[in-house]
Amino acid sequence: MTDNERFTDVETWIECLDELIKNVHFLLNIDYKNNYLMPTPEHQKEVRWSEAWLNAILTAKELIEQNYSPTKIPSMLKDLKIDLDFPAAEEFIEALITEDYEALVD
Repeated sequence: MTDNERFTDVETWIECLDELIKNVHFLLNIDYKNNYLMPTPEHQKEVRWSEAWLNAILTAKELIEQNYSPTKIPSMLKDLKIDLDFPAAEEFIEALITEDYEALVD
């Protein structure tokens, strides 16, 4: 896909990202509850990771809604200084680069 081509598979990507958002939001709620019940450095780290992951997904979704190609999004996330320091970041970035939206919900 060239820079001048419009990204056309927006709906499919949005559906997959919405599913991923639901999953991460569910995990984040668990992390919040665990941290509330027993605030430990490990639970605080898990909350930070889930928040970073959710923020990266929401930002990627917004960019895809604006018809940016998924392959461009990883560098845009870095340019926007989006925190990509979470355990699933590598797989998330790889799915964007390879345009493998199915990998997002596996």
